[in-house]
This record gives sequence, C-alpha cells and structure tokens, in this order.
Amino acid sequence: MDRAVWTRGAAPPREARVTAGVGPTRAASAIPRREATARAFLALLVEDGRPAASFDEAVDALLDGPRRPSADLAGAAVALGRAVDAVGGVGALPRLGPAILLVTVPAMEWVEPVASASALCLADPGRRFPRGDGRAGTALVVQADGSSSGHQPDRRNGEVRQALQDGAVVIGVSQDPARLLPRDLVRGAELRIEVEALDPTEVALVVEAVTGAAPRSRLSAAGAALCDPGDLSLAVHAARGGEGSASRLAAIVSAKAGTDRGGPGLEELHGYGAARDWGLSLVLDLRAWLAGGPAAPRWADLESAALLSGPPGVGKTAFAAALARSAGLP
Repeated sequence: MDRAVWTRGAAPPREARVTAGVGPTRAASAIPRREATARAFLALLVEDGRPAASFDEAVDALLDGPRRPSADLAGAAVALGRAVDAVGGVGALPRLGPAILLVTVPAMEWVEPVASASALCLADPGRRFPRGDGRAGTALVVQADGSSSGHQPDRRNGEVRQALQDGAVVIGVSQDPARLLPRDLVRGAELRIEVEALDPTEVALVVEAVTGAAPRSRLSAAGAALCDPGDLSLAVHAARGGEGSASRLAAIVSAKAGTDRGGPGLEELHGYGAARDWGLSLVLDLRAWLAGGPAAPRWADLESAALLSGPPGVGKTAFAAALARSAGLP
C-alpha cells in the first residue's frame, strides 16, 4: 500500500510500519535493523488522519513537502522504538484489546511525550472500542509523573477496569509505576516496556527526522544520556538544519552537565559511612550503564533516590555535590 494514502482511520499494514522512513528517503535495505521500529514510529507521528477532499488537494499536500514531527515527540518515539525492540518488536504488541501495556520512562520529563507517542504507536490507531454507553472510544492512556495528587495507586482503577471490559488497549506511562499509576493497571500489565535515555545514534536520528538532514557531528554517550525531550525542543528545529540543531543541542547539554569541579569527589570524603558506600556504588553503576554492553545494568535497576537526614552543618549538601562531581552530573 502506498504510504501517501494511509490515514489514521485505516492503519498501514504492520510490515509497512517497520520499514517506513522519516527524513531523507532510504532504501529499506539501507536502514539499520535497530532503526527500523524507531523510523516506523516517527512516520506515525506525522500521519495526517484527514483524507484529501480532492485529487488536487492531495497533490498540493505532496508538493508542500513532508511534515516533520516535533522534537520532543520524535525523541520519545525513537526511545520507544528501541524499548519495543527489546521486548520482541512490534509483533509482540497486543494492538487490539483487552490488553494492558506498562511503559516505564527514565524521568518525569519523559512521561508526557512518551504517553503521546504511545497513544499513536503502541495501539492500532484505527481501532475504536465500544463503550458501555453505546459510544466509541480510543485506547486509554494513563500517564502519571507525580505532579498531581491524583497520581496514586488507588485512583482511576475503575476507569482501567471499564476500559478493559470495553475491549480497549490500556497504556500506563510513568517513571515510577508502582507509586504513581493505578494499582490495577500495574498488576494487570501483560507487557512491560522500559524506555531508556537516548544514545548518540538515536539523537542523530531525531535531528534527521525533525530537520530532514542527518548531522555530521554527534554527542558523546554521556551527553546523549543527559538529553531529555525538553532539551530536544529547545535545540532541534527545521529552521536550524541538521548541523545547526546538533550544535545547539550540544551547547545546551554541555551547560546542563556543567558542575563545580573545584571541590572533592565522593571518593575523597570520609565519615559518611553507609551513605558514602551507597554513593560510590551508584557512580560505578552509572559508568557501567553509560558504557553499555551485555553486562551493563538496566536504567530501571539503578538506584533512583536516597534520603539523608541530619541537623544543619553535618554535610548533606556537601555529600550531594561530591556525588555529582564523581558521577560527572549536574
């Protein structure tokens, strides 16, 4: 089927979805396997669900050139594509309900864009499920980043159960599902997808998707891992071009990663006991995660928080600053 005639109401065949390209045209055989799902998801972001009213209107749309996804959604789609590949690819997705998908993201900044991308990419966009009131609905996406008092395990459970009874695909997205998402959604999830931070190749793919030009320069692995959707929105724009967007992104990430190097690292501090041991272990885990490889820990397995308690002046802030220096983080 020609991609130009796909509409959101009539989803493209699955085999077409995993070879569709965004940005400069490439032959299917030239697209690396690891990019195929990401590019298919990027293509879904720019599908126009409105059929052309006439042949002339369809021709005008083609002449206007390709639509480009926003940078934050492009980053979410690319990261989501890699996460889907890790669980078996698009063939493993239950696109028709009833089904529950649980998506874990690296940090709260990723929740909203990944939720938006998930609504388009993880369930059949042409599928509408019947509701008990006789109306039709779409896939239910529940996102929770902790910014609302309603983001709790005892909220929205009835809505999740009703959506399942109506034959929906329910998608939950959070950086901390057990603490923030409805309890029934978490315990009923049949597929768990873990979205990780972008790597340099994926950042370059986002720039290409948004600007139409692949950048010549790339971020380091540590720099790419620091990129969040907000950074991409600030830096990547078609008007800047591929190289201009990449340069602006590098500057933003560099400033974000900046830290005071004048003080000691955590390995130089003494008297912190178990807190120091915990921090040094975290630094090693972060370095192993950034290095990648088969033995690297998963992002979801890394420690995400610690509580330091004590009166003013005992060194809580000094501990945090030393930990940041040792880890090379803000």
